[in-house]
Amino acid sequence: MVCHEECIPGKATVAIDLPSAENPSIDHAAESPAYSRVRSWLDRLPEDAVGSGWIVESQSLPGGTPQSVDIRLSIRSSDPSVVAADWFPAPSPSLLVKNVKVVSEGGATVVVFSLNSMFGPIGAGETFESLLVYRDDSNRERGVLIVTPLTAEPVS
Repeated sequence: MVCHEECIPGKATVAIDLPSAENPSIDHAAESPAYSRVRSWLDRLPEDAVGSGWIVESQSLPGGTPQSVDIRLSIRSSDPSVVAADWFPAPSPSLLVKNVKVVSEGGATVVVFSLNSMFGPIGAGETFESLLVYRDDSNRERGVLIVTPLTAEPVS
């Protein structure tokens, strides 16, 4: 069937050659345009901050309530090529992000923000996800996934 506004009976054969160990004759060298496009998209996928050379310290600031918490994230990279970073909170159906301040300097970024629960107290063991997008000295962007444990009590 071929459909646009109405369906018309039809037939087609579609094929794609993918590289494999059994068929090495297909050009999948790093210089090929297809490989470069795929590699550029794969490079944009976020890494997990744990085990990827990033140090993330999370602190609940004083003054929280059972339904709100102020968080300070200190994020550092051991990679000297990191020149700038931006922070993006993940959408949450129950948490509202407010009062965001981001300061980046060299390989360090500090993010301070408030989280307010829209449906009662923040539960023990809840987490909040965010994405740090950084640029290196060659202007390549990559991302780091940050999972922050939440508590309404200040952590010392």
